[in-house]
Amino acid sequence: MKRLFSLLCLFLLLFSPSSQAETLPETEDAQVTASLDRFFDGALFLGDSLTRSLGNYVRTARRTEPDLMGTAQFLGAVGMSVKQASFDFASSVDVSYVWRGKPVSPTSAIRKAGAKSVYIMLGTNDLDCRAMDDAEKYYRNFIDVILEKCPGVRIVVQSVLPLTRKACLDDHLDVRDWHTFNERLMALCEEKQVDYLDVASSLTGEDGYLVDALCGDGKGHLNAEGSAIWVRVLHEYAEGKMDASADSGDMDNTQKPGAIMMVIPVP
Repeated sequence: MKRLFSLLCLFLLLFSPSSQAETLPETEDAQVTASLDRFFDGALFLGDSLTRSLGNYVRTARRTEPDLMGTAQFLGAVGMSVKQASFDFASSVDVSYVWRGKPVSPTSAIRKAGAKSVYIMLGTNDLDCRAMDDAEKYYRNFIDVILEKCPGVRIVVQSVLPLTRKACLDDHLDVRDWHTFNERLMALCEEKQVDYLDVASSLTGEDGYLVDALCGDGKGHLNAEGSAIWVRVLHEYAEGKMDASADSGDMDNTQKPGAIMMVIPVP
């Protein structure tokens, strides 16, 4: 009798309306996350060592979350500058992107990856050399090169990430240059009608520097927590694009260039 009573209580607990209501939000959240990850199917993230680190983070996370960031691929080259990228050539002796063991130009990498969209984060190595004006010029050239050689690929330019206070003091750099460059980059994207994505704000403290707790090397490379915030900002971007296309009734709008997307800093 006691066993029967215990089984009855367990049945009521598992299948009561309140229990089902409690599990529903978790299921809905999982479905939303899955749709946000699928948004990045066919995406190529192109950049320097920061993008390389993001790729390492995503690949590690995919061991337990295999669908994270959809089928997005990540290609980063240590020391890559927007100046170097804008020349769009492959080199076996200089900084270059490498695809399956062979040096490739940026646009060749985009084509080989079969990318439908390319997310660029470049400029840190240019600003390290105090070349803001040149960096803006080379960014303009790089966008034009991609538009010419990779027609139909959606371009998303991500803001450059700031450095830590210690890094700026050690190398006699002014972090305000990073923020000024991002403002100019946003204006350039508006002119070129490509998306601009503000990643930096979510990783920056009130003092304008990269938050130390999000940095893995004390300078500018993110740790796992910082990389998770970067992914969360990308998910917010995807959500914004999907909501916009749903409101307009154009479900293909998520892949169309031209919208300027600013992301509110993640608390």
